[in-house]
Parts: sequence; structure tokens; C-alpha cells
Amino acid sequence: MDTRRASAVMALGTLVSRVIGFLGMILLTYATGSIGSGANAFAVANYLPNMIYAIVAGGTVNAVLIPQVVRFSASGNERYINKITTLAIVLFAFITLVAAFLSPTLVKITAGAGFDKQTTAVAISFAYWCVPQIFFYAIYSVLGEVLNARKVYGPFTWTPAINNIVFISGILLFILVFGADPEGSRGAWPPFAIAILGGSATLGIACQALFLLIFWKSAGLRFKPDFNWRGIQITNLGKIFSWTFFMVVITTIAGLVETNISTLAGNHNASVAVMQRAWLLFMLPHSLVTVSIMTPYFTKLSEKAVDKDMHGYRTSLSEVIRIVCLALVGGTAVLMVSAFPLARIFATQEHVVHSMALTIIAYSLGLVAFSTLYILQKAFYALCDTRTPFFLAAICSGVIIIGALLCALLPAEYIAPGLALTVSLSSVLQCALAFLAIRVKLGGFSVREIGQKLARYTLSGLLASLVGIGLAVGLTGFFFQNPVNSIITVVMIALVMLPIYSYFLVITRCREIRFFFK
Repeated sequence: MDTRRASAVMALGTLVSRVIGFLGMILLTYATGSIGSGANAFAVANYLPNMIYAIVAGGTVNAVLIPQVVRFSASGNERYINKITTLAIVLFAFITLVAAFLSPTLVKITAGAGFDKQTTAVAISFAYWCVPQIFFYAIYSVLGEVLNARKVYGPFTWTPAINNIVFISGILLFILVFGADPEGSRGAWPPFAIAILGGSATLGIACQALFLLIFWKSAGLRFKPDFNWRGIQITNLGKIFSWTFFMVVITTIAGLVETNISTLAGNHNASVAVMQRAWLLFMLPHSLVTVSIMTPYFTKLSEKAVDKDMHGYRTSLSEVIRIVCLALVGGTAVLMVSAFPLARIFATQEHVVHSMALTIIAYSLGLVAFSTLYILQKAFYALCDTRTPFFLAAICSGVIIIGALLCALLPAEYIAPGLALTVSLSSVLQCALAFLAIRVKLGGFSVREIGQKLARYTLSGLLASLVGIGLAVGLTGFFFQNPVNSIITVVMIALVMLPIYSYFLVITRCREIRFFFK
């Protein structure tokens, strides 16, 4: 499968999954609200498995598994894949059990001083149901990345749709039994309510992971547990893993500080739940475009690194950055212009809509840098270099921690936007440093063409935004009426802005646009 076709398959899968996930997020907001004790408690509990998985394996699967599978696939060594998969299953089963035992402590560390006793108790109850997601996240990542390394790309982005469908079913059952609470004013959270919401979230992740096993046959694989771990070069993997592990630890510490500060806004202002929804909206174009395009390119870069074809490596890296930036400048423009109608979908109170919209805008300012950084990190991983990303992350985590602490001084309604802006500034700084580092690593890497193209993309995005802003202002009274009108407004803005953006790209001769239309 060529890179363009693989990216298209992954983008379509991501789009379907994200649209269903978007509906699930709307339903969750209808069920629990965007503010209030329950919404924030579930947000923290559901964040825990992501955080713990990230600490233990975040980036490691990418940094270690794909380059190693590419190397061993060349010799047809299926036993290596079974060994490393078995090792992952055993390791993460143990980690999940430990995390479940420590759930109360983990919730208190994550929430900080911003939660009262009742909210903390609800969050701990949710955590017991959500923590098992750690194991299934790991299985999903390992199985999926093996498929990607074997150039079977579709399942990795399509199976999350199953997760979202299962979770939506759980939310609907919750609403049927306990009713909806879009204002976030629910006081009592009985055990069965927590079990439905938390259990369906975990069941969805489990289905997402286990369905990938069906596709291993199409990759020419058959999983057989193999506990003889000799020959998987644990020492070499450990060297690569250690830098990635420490990198994720420091970024997670920064994330914990950020979450702790966000809870200071209280249950009546934009806090953890609002920031998570804004982040998911921010991640939509990143997942749809960057992950879909970069995943097959990462395998390609790993192959060129193995073959020591550094000219081809540089060419492919420059190409993927230019292609991704083209799409994401347009995505940034649409997100920023649509910020207020997007916020109205998930919030009813005017002050919460205002705070969430500013948070979306603040996150969006760093979208291009965030996605470019993602590509550059993968570029280092393809070279089996996890040391450089560690030092880059260390510097920028310090920026986030300092910025987050300063945000604690802001009025409650501006804490979330301030934190989002801090994250964006950190992404821009880390991206700039990553460009300098990759030039040193490769003994030269031209960024002139990337910079010139980015200037054209930005100009085209600004021109499209002028039209979009006019439309958004004209529809203010319409979209503030209800969430359905807000969705219609967002769709209208996107349908108007994206063709205008594409038109200016064509007349400024940005040839990268051909990638999306061939």
C-alpha cells in the first residue's frame, strides 16, 4: 500500500471514529454537564489510565516497536513479535493491578487541592472502573503498531469507532436510568451510575483493543504466547526505553501541575472537564491529518534509516512536514473562527461558553507547532534516538510548569484559557528547538522551503478567516440558541472557509495540495 493510499485509509477511519466520538462527547455533556462535581470527577478518573499508560509506555511503543519490527520483519522473524507482545501483556497486567490498588492516592495527586471531599470520593469510585483501561490501551498500541509496521494501516484507526459506539451505548443507558443533567448540578452519584459510565468507558477500550487481533491474520501473523524472552535484545531496548520513559515522566509531571491548577477554577467555572473537551476538539485535526499521514511515513522513515538512505530520509521528512502543515493551517483557522459555536455545543452557561471558546482559541494557536513536533519526534525515533526528544521535553515541561503556576494567579474564568496558551507557547518553543536538533542530527536539514510554504499557507488561512469571521458574527444570535444550531454554524463555517483556503493555495502554487486530491 503506497503512502497516499495508506494515509487516506487511516484518515477515513479516524474521521469516522472522531465523528462518532464527537457525538459521544455531546451526549456525555448532556448526561453530566461540562462543569460540576460529576463532570470533573469523571474527567480526572478517565484521565488517570491515559496518564499512567503514557508514563510507562507513551512514545516507547513508537520509539521501540516499529523500528524493531521493521528490522525483524525483513528476516521473517515472527517469533520476535510474539515474544515482545507476550512481554507487553504480562508487564501491563501487573502495572494495571498496581494502579488499581493505588487509585485513591492517584486521584488525590491528580486532582490536587481543587476538589472537595465529595468530588474526590466520586472520582475515586470512577477510577476503580476506569483504571483497567491501562491494560487495554497497551494491548491496542502494541497490536496496532505491529500492524502498522507490517503495513496494515486501516484497523488501527477504524477500531476506535467500536470504542465510541460502546461508550455511547453506556451513556444512553445512563441517561435512560438516571436522567440527563446538562447543567452539571447532579448531587448524588450512586454506585450503579458510576458503574454504567465508568464501566462502559473501559469496555469500549477493551473492544477497541481485542478487535485488532482479528486483523493479525491479514498481516501474515498468528499470535502464540511466548514466554521465552531471550533474543529480544532487552538490554538494547532498555537503553532506548529509558530516555523515552524519563521524557514521559517529566511531561506527565507538567500535565499533573496543569490539571491541579485547572481544578482551582472550581466546579462552577471552566475546569478539568471543559479543558478535556477543548483538547479533544484541538486533537481532531491532529488525529485526522497528522497521525493518519505520519503513521505510514514513520514506517517509511524507519525503512530508510535501516537502509542508511539519509537523502531519502531528509526528502521524506521535509515532504511530510509540508503536507501536514498545509492541512493544519486550514484546520487552525476553522477551529479559531468556530470557537464560540463549538463551545456552545458543550456548555449552556454564557460564562462557561466564553471560557471554553478562549481555551479552544488558545490551544489552536499551537496546533501547527504541536503536530510538527509530533513529526520531528517520530523522525528521531526512526533513527532510534530517544535521548534528544528527552532533553527537548525537559526544557519545555519546565516552561509549562512555570506558566501553569502563574495561571493560578488569574481570575477563575481565565485559568483554563491561560493554561491552554501556556501549552501552545511550549509547543512552539519545543518545535523550534526540535528543528535545530534534527539539523544537527542529520548533518544538515533545510527548513527554508518549509518556512516559505508555511508563509503561503498562513496568508491563505488569514484570507479565509476574514470571510469565516464575518459569517460567525452574523450567526451569533442563531448558534447561541441551542447546540443543534451551533453544530449547523460550525459546519457552515467549515464549508465556506475550506474551499476559500484551498483556492488561495492553488493560486499561490502550493503543490503539496495535490497530495489530498490525487
